[in-house]
Amino acid sequence: MESAEAGERARGGERMEAPRGGSRQRRQLYDSHVPTSLLEKALLAGRAAFGALRDPARADLVADLGDATGAPALEWMRRKMRESETGRLVLAERPRVAALADLDSMQVEPP
Repeated sequence: MESAEAGERARGGERMEAPRGGSRQRRQLYDSHVPTSLLEKALLAGRAAFGALRDPARADLVADLGDATGAPALEWMRRKMRESETGRLVLAERPRVAALADLDSMQVEPP
């Protein structure tokens, strides 16, 4: 158990207390991260969805909704990438898309 805790600290994560009513431990993923429980994520997602529907120009609420609900999609995507040779290569190399893309050719001209 000690090696798992040391590994988390080495990655910058901080071991957090288990949330009430659950045995899953939350950890801080980066300096400004605030770990949340499933209930807190649901409440954040509901607030963000309602607010974004009321005012779609609120990009902050759209981003909050993605943050609160995006983890399962990212986990699925990573699992699918590990199943293919190309996906494993991309995960291993971790290329920066902006460094590989010709950004000038991607500009959209106004109509």
